[in-house]
Amino acid sequence: MLSPFITALVFLINTVFGIYILLIMLRFLLQWLRVGFRNDPILRLLLRLTNPPFITLYLAGATSTLRLLS
Repeated sequence: MLSPFITALVFLINTVFGIYILLIMLRFLLQWLRVGFRNDPILRLLLRLTNPPFITLYLAGATSTLRLLS
């Protein structure tokens, strides 16, 4: 059996990751619908929160493309 502290910690981590994945899915949906992110402060916050994984994926894709071309 896990202690209540560890159980609560696991619950919090699962909740944070679940909310973050929901935000990423919302960003994909809004980009697919071509919603302007520049006008609304809430959408700019969504863009700012979800930008780090997209930058990482973009850089990983760019480096793998450069490796294929060389």
